[in-house]
Amino acid sequence: MFACAVLIANPPRAAAAVDPAERADVSTILAKAFADAKIPGGAAVVMHGDQIVASGATGVRKRGSDVPVTMAHNFHLGSCTKAMTATLAATFVEEGRLKWQSTLGEIFGEVVGDMHPGWREVTVRQILAHRGGFPANLGRGPDARRAAAQQPILAQRRKVVAEALTAAPLNPPGVHVYSNLGYTVVGAALEKLSGRPWEESMLERIFQPLAIRGAGFGAPGTGGKVDQPWGHRGASRDPVDPGLAAADNPKAIGPAGTVHLPLAGWAKFVALHLRGHRGNPRREIALLTDESFTATPRARMSPGAATARRAN
Repeated sequence: MFACAVLIANPPRAAAAVDPAERADVSTILAKAFADAKIPGGAAVVMHGDQIVASGATGVRKRGSDVPVTMAHNFHLGSCTKAMTATLAATFVEEGRLKWQSTLGEIFGEVVGDMHPGWREVTVRQILAHRGGFPANLGRGPDARRAAAQQPILAQRRKVVAEALTAAPLNPPGVHVYSNLGYTVVGAALEKLSGRPWEESMLERIFQPLAIRGAGFGAPGTGGKVDQPWGHRGASRDPVDPGLAAADNPKAIGPAGTVHLPLAGWAKFVALHLRGHRGNPRREIALLTDESFTATPRARMSPGAATARRAN
């Protein structure tokens, strides 16, 4: 359990560049808040437009250690990865290689010959809005997932798709069920279109254009070392070694929740969407078109996901 947050305020005019040495330090405020919540450590930034004007880090990377958290560390974003996968899908839509109304039958009909009829008309838009009929997670047990993890990542996701689409939908399309599996299927659809792993497309199409540095996938850090913030189990709050498979979601469901970033990189992504939103009176468009900012489905975050809030 770690915390990271981004707060963004709209400036009355273009935000001036802020020297990192001149940013306000909010570490003391965070220290009290995190101590009250019994969170071992974390960080936050405050942005004015697209400029970080305040930042702070507090606590330790691993409960029971004395190694401090800093702003340079990577934080696991969990289900906030889904917003990035939806943004990635938008880049394929803009190229004409995908439509929000593309169906699973159109995308996977040739490769999943025994697809259950209930999936054929389900659209990408429905899946990204968690209304595609998928269950929350992969249906296979831990042993089967570990065995599958030995395969190349493209093969892992193709197998996930084949198993998911041969079974009947959990619910009729339109019923909201928060689903990691659904986002995994969308990630596999993008892989089918590009012939490349979702991870490579994310780096090339999202992180590099936004100049987000330090991005990666899976639990940040090196097994057995406290070089990055460790994850902690919910109820017990015991630290989990990043070298263990249990430290993160299975790699196969990367499109649903495996990105890690330094907080400054997460802030850039959050700012992209808040400043591109049509409700922003000082709207600025970048990376995507005006139409894509409006059309990209908005997924609700799961409990415990990293937070991004807009300050009034």
